[in-house]
Amino acid sequence: PKKGRFSIIDYNPKGLYQMNPSDVLSTFRETIQQYRIVRKNDQILIAVSGGPDSVSLLYLFIAICKEYHLRLYAAHFNHLLRGKDSGRDERFVRELCRKQGIRFFSERQNVKDYARKKGLCIEDAARTLRYLFFKRTAQKLKIKKIALGHTFDDQAETIFMRIIQWTGWEALAGMAPVRTFGKTVLIRPLLYI
Repeated sequence: PKKGRFSIIDYNPKGLYQMNPSDVLSTFRETIQQYRIVRKNDQILIAVSGGPDSVSLLYLFIAICKEYHLRLYAAHFNHLLRGKDSGRDERFVRELCRKQGIRFFSERQNVKDYARKKGLCIEDAARTLRYLFFKRTAQKLKIKKIALGHTFDDQAETIFMRIIQWTGWEALAGMAPVRTFGKTVLIRPLLYI
């Protein structure tokens, strides 16, 4: 990699996948092919929190960008929940996108206030606001696909929580790699990593 830049090969923090970086790219490619997640000339809005999963997702899309002739965009939602760390995450993602030449979009909302007004727990309020932001941004840009960094660990956690709450037999299905979300589609190419 060029000095001052790093790639998915460099970005494999302890505990992220416990996989060889080339296996991550290979599994990513297999998943997008098997589920037809990506097609040539797609425009994709990538949700990037600044954490290892979403940053890896961004770099994986960068790795296949030329091959698929993709137009990539990044969206970061600042929940204003972690004080200065929230601002640092936003600046990190903004700078990362600037260095990679990817258009960056962000929004900040006070999740605690929204949760209190709507009678929601913080996690549900954060998810609602974040997904509404992704949907608005995708619609504004006329993008049909929103990429999320959910991994196999997230899938296991989702299924476990649904079983505990027993939301019915569909709980055993977990998250789908592709799901319709209004006029857009949510894609989760890391779901098997």
